[in-house]
Amino acid sequence: MKELFTVLREIDRISVITYSSVANIVASGIKGNNKTEIIEKIDSIVPFSWTNGVKGIEAAYALADKNYA
Repeated sequence: MKELFTVLREIDRISVITYSSVANIVASGIKGNNKTEIIEKIDSIVPFSWTNGVKGIEAAYALADKNYA
């Protein structure tokens, strides 16, 4: 994932959501040129529990509506 962030610009925004038994917003609307903060957020993710893809997708759409509408 870290390689994908190398092409982001200041006008780009990134949000990160993890989902297991619940959806968790790790980062919301970080500017693309803030690579250090993005990498710190990615590095803080620890896998656990089971995967609830529906919760992750619902959280992603809600966050997109909030930040980008």
